[in-house]
Amino acid sequence: MTEKGHDGAFTNTPQGIHMTRRKFLVAASTVTASGLLAACAQPTPTAVPPAPTAAKPAAAPTAVPPTAAPVAVQPTAAPVAAGAGKYGGVFKAAISAAPPMLDGMASSSLATIQIQSGTMETLINLKEDYSHAPLLTTGWDISADGTTYTFPLRQGVLFHNGKEMTADDVVASTKRFLEVTTRAAQFALLDSYTAADKYTVVFKLKKPSAAFLDALVSFASGLYIMPKEIIEGKKANELTVADMIGTGPYKLVEAKLGDYVRTVRFDKFVPLPEPGSGMVGGKIPYFDEIIWYSVPEAATRVAGIETGTYDWVEALPATAYDELKASAGVTPYVSKPCDWMIYLFPNHADKFAGNVKFRQAIAAMLDMDEIGMAVTGGVKEFYTLDASLWVPESTWHVEDETAKKLYNEKNLDKAKQLLKESGYAGEQINMSTNKSYDWMYKTVLSAADQMQKKLGINTNVVVMDWAAQQKQWDETAGWQFSISGVRGQAIAAPGDLVGYWSSKTKGGLNLHYNNPAMDKLVEEEQAAATTEQRKAAYAKIQALYYTEFPWMKTITTYGLEAHRSNIVGIRPWYRSFRFWNVWRS
Repeated sequence: MTEKGHDGAFTNTPQGIHMTRRKFLVAASTVTASGLLAACAQPTPTAVPPAPTAAKPAAAPTAVPPTAAPVAVQPTAAPVAAGAGKYGGVFKAAISAAPPMLDGMASSSLATIQIQSGTMETLINLKEDYSHAPLLTTGWDISADGTTYTFPLRQGVLFHNGKEMTADDVVASTKRFLEVTTRAAQFALLDSYTAADKYTVVFKLKKPSAAFLDALVSFASGLYIMPKEIIEGKKANELTVADMIGTGPYKLVEAKLGDYVRTVRFDKFVPLPEPGSGMVGGKIPYFDEIIWYSVPEAATRVAGIETGTYDWVEALPATAYDELKASAGVTPYVSKPCDWMIYLFPNHADKFAGNVKFRQAIAAMLDMDEIGMAVTGGVKEFYTLDASLWVPESTWHVEDETAKKLYNEKNLDKAKQLLKESGYAGEQINMSTNKSYDWMYKTVLSAADQMQKKLGINTNVVVMDWAAQQKQWDETAGWQFSISGVRGQAIAAPGDLVGYWSSKTKGGLNLHYNNPAMDKLVEEEQAAATTEQRKAAYAKIQALYYTEFPWMKTITTYGLEAHRSNIVGIRPWYRSFRFWNVWRS
């Protein structure tokens, strides 16, 4: 195995929430704007400070495995109520990678999602229990035949430029989203979307689909609502920083990609009246500013949280857990049930990675515990093995004996025979990775090492920056394998995951995969009218997956994150980067 680098103004009262399903309407609470707006009237944000540089330690943090299994921190029992916190200050978050772009409609990158989570909003989203709830709507109504979804919009919601959001903006946002999204397959059944009046939007489907609401909530290449006049005619990644206008509690004002992105409180933001839950409910922007720093070195993130350079850090090495627990002023926590479900990505346009026998050979050989121990530095409590494409805690988890036999099989004789049948004869196999995400780097190193030592495959690890690696997925030549992972898709957004394997998804995470049998199953999933029908479709998709390996699942990790102990209100969830309802004590 070889390794090489690669350079690669007005305010109205928001309407009450009405959750509507088919013929049923359930009224919820209403609120006047005056009280909440008064609570949000705070001092003008200060100028952005220079990007801090965490003092790097002389050596990497001492690798001390925890003496007992870490306990996942659960969300606070009582969500923060409006007015409970303290306003002011700058919150500094250190993320492990730079966003490849700020255009959240076009990007599935976690770094983009993290930054836009506080600036952009969707029509509906998820509560803490993963159920759907209104966000920019007052609810929704589904027609008796299941094909028409009507969304009454909240009135008086302002964009960051002071303009009121209307149905025309939703229609324009949907149009652009469908043109640039990486999730086109999830909207294959969408027939039309229209503005019925100023505050009502109607989506019509070609046939009923129980998956449609899931498609609307995804933040990965999300259907964010933006001003019509800003986004019309703009292709993917053509939006400037000034164009990044949403409805969230913070607005994006400055970006130096690769270094930092600065957001400031949107003082005209009107939170919903109910307590915050998941990505919905009341969002109180207590901090004057939130600055997102891109800090690719894990040791620097550890040092930065210990010294107070940063208020929150992510993607920390599991071996730093005990050190952080003993560090004064630091609160580490473990993110469960899934930090990352890690996949090797085959280039299906390639002679070998696109050969099912070659993929089957690698799958039959890989020892997933070797990968897990490499990724976590030997701390077994920070990863788990499971054959299902969805975590056991998910509604969509599939129990299948065939999958269990084919996952982590470690059958060298079978692997060698499959490799022989693939026609492989010693050609170099390039495996792309990056060092922004330590788990990606170590997974590829371990997989490449096993491929070489156990099967004699001539592997070549190519290290590049994360943005370049993602661009490479659209290329048909020059690489055989890459890597990434899923989080929400493994828990509450199953349609996101399987949609990538549809040929209707062009570029990006589709990886040039085209299988009519998979297309048919994804269409079946999209057309499922009930939860049980969806589950049945996912079982069929998983069965085909273990024949085809469109991606190659390795391990599921638990994440180690930390915040300064004087930061109040952080509620770990699968999206830990929710910094509204959070303040400094």
